[in-house]
Amino acid sequence: MNQALDERLDIEAALRHALSHQLLQLHFQPKVRLTDRALVGVEALLRWHDAERGWVSPDRFIPVAEESGLINALDAWVLAQACAQLARWRAEGIAVPGVSVNVSPQRFHQDDVAAHARALLAKHGLAASDLTLEVTERLMLDDTSRPPRATAAVARDGRRRVRRRLRHRLFKPELPEAPAGDRAEARQEFRARPGAGR
Repeated sequence: MNQALDERLDIEAALRHALSHQLLQLHFQPKVRLTDRALVGVEALLRWHDAERGWVSPDRFIPVAEESGLINALDAWVLAQACAQLARWRAEGIAVPGVSVNVSPQRFHQDDVAAHARALLAKHGLAASDLTLEVTERLMLDDTSRPPRATAAVARDGRRRVRRRLRHRLFKPELPEAPAGDRAEARQEFRARPGAGR
C-alpha cells in the first residue's frame, strides 16, 4: 500500500513538472467518414513521455490527475493547444475540418468550459463548428444541476457540439508505423508539439 502511494505521489510530482514545463504532447488521430473515407476531423489525445518512465499511459496518469486536482489544468491545456494547432494548420493551408477534445466530467462540475471554449475560438479566429467537446455518458446522466447547465451552455454557442463518446459512425485509420520508441503510444496518431509549425 505504501509503495502504491509513493508511486502515485511520484507520478503526481512528475506530472506537475511536465505540465508547468511544457513537456506534454498532443497527438492527433484522424477521423474518417466510412462512406467516402473523407477526413472529417481529428481527435486531440494527450500524451506524456517522461525522461525516467518513458511513455506513461493515460490510464496511469489521468486517474492521478483526477485525484490530485490536476485534471482541470490538463484539460484546459489540451483545449488551448488543440485550438492553437487547428489555427496553425488553417494558416498553413492544411484543410483539417475540425478538432474534438475529450473533457473530464470533473471540469464540467468545477469550471466554466463554455466560456473557456468561446475565448479560445475567438482568440484563434475559429468557428464554433470547428470544435467538438466529447464527454462521457456518466456526465450526461449526472443528476446534479451544474453539468447539464454547462453542456447546454456549450451547445447554445453556435454549432459547437457536445458529443457523447462512441456514438459517431467513423473509423480511425492506421497511419504509417512510428519509430520504434514511439510505436506503443503513437500508432494511428500524428503528433504536434506546442509551438510546432510557427
